[in-house]
Amino acid sequence: MDTTPQAQGQIGAIVKTKTKKVVEHVKLDAEKILDIKLTVPKELKEAFVIAVVDSNGVAEQYTVHRPIGITDLTDDDWVMTRTSELRYLLARTIDPAQKEIDRAIAKARTDYLVSKKLLLVTGEKTFYPPDVCGGKERNLVFDEADAELKEAKRVHKAAHDYAQLGKPKAAVYHGYPGNRGDFMPKEAKDHEKKISDATASEDFKKLIAPIKARQTFRTRGGPNEDRSQIRSHFIPAGRIEKAIDGVSKNLSRMSVTAPVKSDTGNGNTGARTESSVSAAESAPKNEQVLGTPKDKKGKGS
Repeated sequence: MDTTPQAQGQIGAIVKTKTKKVVEHVKLDAEKILDIKLTVPKELKEAFVIAVVDSNGVAEQYTVHRPIGITDLTDDDWVMTRTSELRYLLARTIDPAQKEIDRAIAKARTDYLVSKKLLLVTGEKTFYPPDVCGGKERNLVFDEADAELKEAKRVHKAAHDYAQLGKPKAAVYHGYPGNRGDFMPKEAKDHEKKISDATASEDFKKLIAPIKARQTFRTRGGPNEDRSQIRSHFIPAGRIEKAIDGVSKNLSRMSVTAPVKSDTGNGNTGARTESSVSAAESAPKNEQVLGTPKDKKGKGS
């Protein structure tokens, strides 16, 4: 990193993280060291940190992250939030009415499958039709398959551990045990495919659309829950490597040394030179610094 006086104005440090704790040292000049520490909760998913430092050495940290909680953004989008304000988003990831909505959707799903003669219901139990596993209770079939899967995993681990001891290669269990479906009777497995196809149909989606429409909650930031998460226009959607590259290019553009005009206070405009043009001055007029369109609300507003 260039540590000349001209380059010590506004410096961006990018820290990529998927682990519990990340520590990155960014050399601002010969004497100053900035330590960036970020504890990553599971709700944050993919994220990386940007540190913006002015000529006085004052740092502002931003976290670039995937949409948090319930939004109208896509999983490929990136949102930029001051690291100090992430706690507001992380505290509001769950809709207070989510359980009620989930119960309503689950009931609609069961009723739909019964209407299609794919399941039978007695009390609180669901059964396959008589021609599938003799009309056996569905959860019982699941339990039996899960038990077999658990045993297969135990055997797999034992074989792996045995091989690690240097025993004959013939003792190694080749191939991962699989999943629940691999241990279900074929007729049950085929029937579950029909159930999945039915609940993925446009007909069913239209049926539950009014229920989903009840969810008006969105995860918003700020102490007053009034800051919608907005897709960053500075950061390309997609893989984290692509996002980091996009941010790096924008930080380079923001850090170009250039003269900045200032009003001397007596009506005369004199020229002064700063070590770097601030991000606010170098950014397009219709966009705010580090990501979000000015005076434009996201879909989640």
